Amino acid sequence: MSFGGEILILKKYIKNWIKQTQKIQKLHLQAVNIRNDYLHKVSTEVCKNHATIFIEDLKVSNMSKSAKGTQEQPGRKVKAKSGLNKSILDQGWYKFRNQLEYKSHWQGGIVVAVEPKYTSQSLF
Repeated sequence: MSFGGEILILKKYIKNWIKQTQKIQKLHLQAVNIRNDYLHKVSTEVCKNHATIFIEDLKVSNMSKSAKGTQEQPGRKVKAKSGLNKSILDQGWYKFRNQLEYKSHWQGGIVVAVEPKYTSQSLF
């Protein structure tokens, strides 16, 4: 019973797995840095150019709830809802709102959160 060759293969497999995991972590960190940079630039530009900013008071946690449903009533279009949830959470709306609030406070402006009811309707 010789396990020498199998152990070497396992060590090689673990080292390669660690290398690939580190590469993936680096890519995720780059994506986070790009998103944060964009949010900072846009929030700074908006706060410099506007004294009063109105935003919808969106409940992101309610928007990104699961569509799986129950065993008696299974959800419909679960995959599509899952993709939508991921894109909603990936945008960083809460972080953008926080940046708007503290940057507008620095600039002497104000951020007003408006209830989202009826905001997409027009009068005409």
